[in-house]
Amino acid sequence: MRALLDVRRQCTASGDEALGTAVRGRLETEFEIRFPIVNATVSDGAVTLRGEVETELECSAARVAAESIRGVGGVVNNITLDTAW
Repeated sequence: MRALLDVRRQCTASGDEALGTAVRGRLETEFEIRFPIVNATVSDGAVTLRGEVETELECSAARVAAESIRGVGGVVNNITLDTAW
């Protein structure tokens, strides 16, 4: 969990479309969290995450990944835990 907290703001993106692309790319490449499991939308720099994951760790990782993108003004994490697990 400490590694999640130590994530630096490595990516820089501007504009909602670019931010969304950066967030989705980071989720997929670094955490293997893919659409449609989790979707990230951006409006006025604020990222909203939606979907279902198996663990609290994945939920936190998605939030931290979105927050780590330079230019993101805030993150609303609406990811829920998949109760089937």
